[in-house]
Amino acid sequence: MKKFLLAAAIIGSAAVTSTANASPVVFVYTDTVGSTNIPGLAAGSPLTIDVFADNGSSSLASQSWNGGQTNGFTVTAAGYSASFSEVFSFSNAPNQNVFDTDASGNVVGFTFQGTDGNSVNSDNFDSWIGDTVVYGFGLTDDVGYFLDAKDIPANTAHWTVQFLPTSVPEPLTLSLFGAGLAGAVAMRRRKAKRA
Repeated sequence: MKKFLLAAAIIGSAAVTSTANASPVVFVYTDTVGSTNIPGLAAGSPLTIDVFADNGSSSLASQSWNGGQTNGFTVTAAGYSASFSEVFSFSNAPNQNVFDTDASGNVVGFTFQGTDGNSVNSDNFDSWIGDTVVYGFGLTDDVGYFLDAKDIPANTAHWTVQFLPTSVPEPLTLSLFGAGLAGAVAMRRRKAKRA
């Protein structure tokens, strides 16, 4: 009985704490559109860039993420959205730091050189196979459409970083687990009384 309760307690605590050491992060850039010729999108529209990265650390303080530790990014502006599987293309420095944070976890360094146009890049405007993003955040395609940020992403005041949300057991899930555990204990006691 004691072994059963100990095992149940270990399983319960593992369920609650298993996501505590998650390390994937999202760097979020917020600004407005500076200029664009994409139909339906205007200068001044809210612009957000989400860059996904993982350097294996469970801390945001005093960290660096290089191009090989980024996992794609998305761009949204009003009704426009695009996704890019390859974040940073460094022809001569693949391990160059892309993001740096200070001791408080604030973004203090940002280096962006661009993406390659490829068939995995996509948006909801047309079938751009040549989508590319270049330094200074200018999104261009192979038929002449473009989207520029009002400010340059090198201005770190526009960037924040946070851990990606992870699955944490909901109160209902924990309640059901507790009820099941209590039921198992009650059945075990009832069985012991019969014997």
